[in-house]
Amino acid sequence: MLLQQSLNGIILGSIYALIAIGYNLVLGILGMLNLAHGDVFMIGAFIGLTLALMGMPLYAVFPLAMLCAGLLGIVVERLCFSPLKKAHLLAPLVSTIAIGMVLQNTATNIWGTYARPFPREYVQGTTFHFGFLIISTTQIVILVIAVALMISVHLFIYRTKIGLAMRAVAEDPTNSSLMGVNNIVIILWTFFVSSVLAGAGGVLVFMAFGQLSPFVGVKLGLLAMVAIVIGGMGSMKGAMVGGLLLGIVQVMNSAYFTGAVTDIILFGVMLLFILFKPQGIFGT
Repeated sequence: MLLQQSLNGIILGSIYALIAIGYNLVLGILGMLNLAHGDVFMIGAFIGLTLALMGMPLYAVFPLAMLCAGLLGIVVERLCFSPLKKAHLLAPLVSTIAIGMVLQNTATNIWGTYARPFPREYVQGTTFHFGFLIISTTQIVILVIAVALMISVHLFIYRTKIGLAMRAVAEDPTNSSLMGVNNIVIILWTFFVSSVLAGAGGVLVFMAFGQLSPFVGVKLGLLAMVAIVIGGMGSMKGAMVGGLLLGIVQVMNSAYFTGAVTDIILFGVMLLFILFKPQGIFGT
């Protein structure tokens, strides 16, 4: 039972990790939180749902949903961050809350306020038994895609020229600009990659849970923030580990205690980290 719940927690946590990495990319480059990230995640999931309802296969749904979410991330940067460079640091934060509400209300007008089920062929699969362990093909797909994306973004950040430029801008934007880095382009790349991960996470979450609501982006966005506080704000490794720990704790609590206190435990842990270890497990 413990091993089974640990596996379920890792699968759920890998999705949280993708969303948390997206948060940390923007936080690491700009030193600001994009509070519309959860709603970008939600829109990406709804685009994936729409494509799935049109009969597209999963291998087409994923890249298209990720691309649309990535482009939406660029729009968020152009509206909420670029025009407010010289404004008070709270201005971009408040503007992302505003655009998040716009995205949420747009989703309710297009797709309705009720939960929408994913097509059954995307959420049901063959079940395999390995002793006491039970895993479905859907869970395997979720885990493989999540891990592949985490490895890909790590290689992108640490093995490409754009990734090197992103790290340079994060370290010192003034000096990176003097050395020939186009900071504006790099910031756009950051929002694009961040939102691509959000779009992927959106489709994966609703493959896991089987239904989709316009209001889920805020909740999962807050959970991803718990993950980055635990792992370390701005840390890629911290986002991955924080997301996995978050998923395991959530699943274990629901399995052995009661789901009614899950949020109390998770956000209580977040508060303790803020008070006693604000740098998180891996530092900022």
